[in-house]
Amino acid sequence: MPTRRLLFRALLLLPLSTGAACAHPAGNPPAMPDTQVSAAKPAPVQLIVSFKDDVSPAAMADASRAVGATLVRSMDWAHAIVVTLPADMSAEQGISRFKAQPGVMGVEMDRRLQVNPIRGPKIGK
Repeated sequence: MPTRRLLFRALLLLPLSTGAACAHPAGNPPAMPDTQVSAAKPAPVQLIVSFKDDVSPAAMADASRAVGATLVRSMDWAHAIVVTLPADMSAEQGISRFKAQPGVMGVEMDRRLQVNPIRGPKIGK
């Protein structure tokens, strides 16, 4: 008589499952006010500015202040700095302003790298 036991258990569980589904008329609970999705702010533009070897770290910081950028970190081993541009300045404007500063060798965008997992052979096929 295992089928009778199975039917009995199913009849006992049926009211529990339908009660959970009927708790909200639309089937979805109402969203809480603090969980609403807000508009995402654009990420600030970061630049890597490389300088000639004879430029001092103080001169690098002076160049970032002259452009109006915020110094994030200094890479002394590479004679470069990482800066964040103001919100009202585009990347092209920042690059051109930094290239006009004395001692600057190059300017590029600081891009974030995304690592993709290595995909191996599928096992079991």
